[in-house]
Amino acid sequence: MAQLLKKSKSLRIYKCSICEQLGQNSHGFKKKDGTYYVEAHHVEPVTNLKQGNLSINNLITVCANHHRELHYENSVVLVNDDKRFVFEIDGKKVEVKKINI
Repeated sequence: MAQLLKKSKSLRIYKCSICEQLGQNSHGFKKKDGTYYVEAHHVEPVTNLKQGNLSINNLITVCANHHRELHYENSVVLVNDDKRFVFEIDGKKVEVKKINI
């Protein structure tokens, strides 16, 4: 699992997918290794035990602030299809393309 999380962060260039779509600074602070801090979020919760929940195309990268918002229900997933997620967060619609490898 840890390798999958690292891979998703690398493929998303260590950016917050939501900040990027909102036109905000999408990089957090730089870590000692030179990469930016970002967190991985399972859009479909792992606890739902659905097939594919642990796959890379169920992950987005987000800043710590948006990660908390996603978990504490200040957002709604409007679309979860083969190619994208569409969220409503803070009253704004945000589309994030899925990682497909």
